[in-house]
Amino acid sequence: MRKINLLIPLHTIPSVQSYKTIEVKNLLSALRKKANIHITWIVYQADKIESSVQNKSDETILDIHNYRNAVEILQDVKPDLIYAGATWDLMECSFSSAGKFLNVPVFGGFYSDPKMERKQTTLLKASVTRFFENSTPTDTKKNQKQFMRRGRFFIYKYFFLFKTLNVTDLNIFKSLQKCLIVLKLLLTANPDEVDSRFANNLHWLESESLVQLLIKSGFDKSSLIVSGNPMLDESYTKIKQFIPSKKNDKIRVLLLPSTHFEHGIWTKTQRDFVITGIIQKLLENKTHLELTIKIHPSSSNLLDYESLIHPIDQSIQIHQTGEVLDFLNDADVVISFWYGTAEVYSILAKKPVIFCNFFNAKPDDLLQRGLGLECKNVSSLVESIDKVFLSNPASEQKRDKFIHESLGQWDGKASERISNAIISLLEKSSNTN
Repeated sequence: MRKINLLIPLHTIPSVQSYKTIEVKNLLSALRKKANIHITWIVYQADKIESSVQNKSDETILDIHNYRNAVEILQDVKPDLIYAGATWDLMECSFSSAGKFLNVPVFGGFYSDPKMERKQTTLLKASVTRFFENSTPTDTKKNQKQFMRRGRFFIYKYFFLFKTLNVTDLNIFKSLQKCLIVLKLLLTANPDEVDSRFANNLHWLESESLVQLLIKSGFDKSSLIVSGNPMLDESYTKIKQFIPSKKNDKIRVLLLPSTHFEHGIWTKTQRDFVITGIIQKLLENKTHLELTIKIHPSSSNLLDYESLIHPIDQSIQIHQTGEVLDFLNDADVVISFWYGTAEVYSILAKKPVIFCNFFNAKPDDLLQRGLGLECKNVSSLVESIDKVFLSNPASEQKRDKFIHESLGQWDGKASERISNAIISLLEKSSNTN
C-alpha cells in the first residue's frame, strides 16, 4: 500500500473541531482504504501552540512561527499532497503558491451555499473594526488580549504570504504586486466570488451548479470533480440513526449563532443586539421554552459570548465543543441567522428552523426555498417558535429538492469520490515527474 504525506494548514490545533477537521476526518476514512496516510498539520495562530500539544504516530503538528515562509515548510516536510483552498485567504494562498512552486499537488473544495453579499462600506468598516480588536477568534485565555491583537496577526500572515511569494517568484516587485491583488480582494470581493489565479490541481465541488461558474471564471474543467460535500458524510449516517428523544413540557430551543460578526457581515453592535434580544425574549418565556446555545467550534470566541450572555443570566450554558448533530438530536426548534453548515444539518435532520432577520437583509437560499421561517423582529420570536413547532415549513418535497440542487449527492460517499480523484492525481503527478 502506498504512503502519502498529506500537509494541511489549520487555524486551530487539530483537536478543535472545525469544518476542515470534519472534512479531513471523513476523507481519511476513505483514503486510508487505499493508502497509508501521515498528516502534517501546520497550525497558524496568533501565539505559538502550547508544548502540551502532542504528536501521534500518524500525524505531526508543526507551528507556523518556527518557519519563515511556506516554501521552507514544504522543503522540511516534503509532502506528497497539500490540502489548501483555491482562495485569496492569506495562509491557504501561501501554501497553494508554495506547492505549485515545488510541483507538489494541491487540492481544495468549493461549496455551493450562497454567501451574503456585503456592501463595500460595510465590508471596509468591518475590516477596520476587526483589525483593531484585542483578541482573535481562536483565543481561549483572557490574558491573551492585547492592543490590536487581531490586526497584528493579520500583518504577520500578510508578511508570511509576501515572504513565500518572494521565494516562489524570486522577484520582490512581482511579490508585492500579488500581495496587493490579495489585499484588494480581501477588502472588496464578496465571498462567493472565485478567481482562477488561485486555482489548484484538483477541486472537489459540492454540486453540479458550480461547474459552469468555475469554468467561466477560468478554471480547467479537468481539475473539477462533482463529489458532494465530504463534511456531510458522517452526518448522513448519524442522522439516519437519530432516535427521537423523550418529549418534555417545554419546547427545546437550540440557538446556533451564525458567524456574521466574525466574517465581517455584521458589526459587533449588530451581533450583540441580536444575541441579547433573543436571550432576553426566551428568558421571559422560560416557563415553556428551554434554551441551549451552541456556538461555532473555531470561528467564535467563547470568552466573548460569555461576557455578552452571562450578565443577562449567569446560569446559561454556552457550548463550543461537541458535535452539533448531538445537540440537534435533542432539539425541537432551531434558531439561526443564515445559511451555514449547522443550518443544513438541521434541515437534513428535519428540525424546524427559524431564521432571525432583524436587519431586513435579502432572504437567503434556505428561506427562499421555504425551508425555514423568517422572523423579522424579536417581539415575534416566541410566536414563530410556537408556529414552527406545530408545523415544520420544510416539507419532504422541499427538502429533497434542496438536497438534489444544492448538495449534489448526500449519500455518505463524497469522501470516497474525492479519495479516488486524489489517487488519480498522485498517479498522474508521479508519471509526469
